[in-house]
Amino acid sequence: MDDLEHAIVTADPPLRVQQYRPMVRRYYECITSVYRHFWGDCYHFALFRDRESRTDALAATEHMIADEGRFRPGMDVLDVGCGLGGPALNIAAYSGVSITGVDLCEHHVRIASERALARKMQDRVSFRVGDGMHLPFADDSFDRIYVFEAGCHMPDKAAFCRECARVLRIGGEFLGLDWMQSNGLTQAEADRYIEPICQFCSVPDLISPAMMSNYLRRSGFEVLRSEEACSQQSLLRNFQVPEDAPPLLPGDWDATALQRVSRGGFALEEAARAGAFIVGRWHARKLA
Repeated sequence: MDDLEHAIVTADPPLRVQQYRPMVRRYYECITSVYRHFWGDCYHFALFRDRESRTDALAATEHMIADEGRFRPGMDVLDVGCGLGGPALNIAAYSGVSITGVDLCEHHVRIASERALARKMQDRVSFRVGDGMHLPFADDSFDRIYVFEAGCHMPDKAAFCRECARVLRIGGEFLGLDWMQSNGLTQAEADRYIEPICQFCSVPDLISPAMMSNYLRRSGFEVLRSEEACSQQSLLRNFQVPEDAPPLLPGDWDATALQRVSRGGFALEEAARAGAFIVGRWHARKLA
């Protein structure tokens, strides 16, 4: 998919669903280097507490998932939408679990695998290309699954939940943080605030925590938590460019990449300030 095709697809909600794979791949082919320049190898939102740095907040957010899920050595854990492998490598080092990461983007998987080798963690952390709605694993393969802001790119969140239930062992737990819309938005509010996010960030649509709870229960999970993850003030801190980010030099990236990141960031921040966009958090356990 070239840039013109990508622009046509992202502007059309049905096309975003039908062509989500090439759409998402093209988006990250374009903007990954920009994200990495400013936000490093863990470019999910941080749940800030007090005045901690972004680095500390990111680590605390990842440790929170591992602690809540009671990750421990000997567990097999799946990271869906692993990106460049930052969270997987950090969580494996923190908790001692073995992690398999899957991502739609081949270049993400390549970079993540190189980083695991560089950190000498390739024996416990591995990465492969995969789709969260069609996971390339046998039934009952994992003790835990977690997600950092990847389910939003999937057009069928119900199918995603069913797949996670399928590959989890009985009693296994599914945890995540993801882009969502707040509960109870009107259609006019969704059109005003959520549609620009979907268009500029290559997202088919956004669901609410209430909808996520419903999908989890229908997939055979006991829902332990499904809620807004952080305060508006904490969320808005994520839109500040880190003070230690390297300077942007002329010619570093083409105009398309910078435009996509800036337009997406503006849409996200505007929706967050209006209370329409949130980071949702869930924790569920697979029933027998």
